[in-house]
Amino acid sequence: MKLDLDNLNPGTWFDFPDGEGRICLKTLSFDEAMEISKATSKKKAEYKNNQRFAFDEIDEERQTEMTWDKTILSWEGLYSKDKKEIPCTKEMKINLMRKSPEFARMVRGFLETLTAAETAQAEIEEKN
Repeated sequence: MKLDLDNLNPGTWFDFPDGEGRICLKTLSFDEAMEISKATSKKKAEYKNNQRFAFDEIDEERQTEMTWDKTILSWEGLYSKDKKEIPCTKEMKINLMRKSPEFARMVRGFLETLTAAETAQAEIEEKN
């Protein structure tokens, strides 16, 4: 197996259903998932009847937005109705995932396909 040590978690390109463009996605690495977790959770404690109860308070909205930003790497051929190219920025990724059910479904479907392929590859490698 050959690994690109400069890019250990490259993206995978998927063609848009209309064939007019494509999107590059990746699954989160362990380090990226931990970075998001640390940035979006705080240790909290409550006291009841002289007992301390510790828990994590998670900013799920921020966690989701950070995940979208890290998993959507790029796109090509994505245009507005007035034929202007839509830039692949963090703000636009969040806007499209929040407000366009069609775009969000497409991205989720591609990520499911990518995850299934990675799982199948890991199972093959484990057998060898």
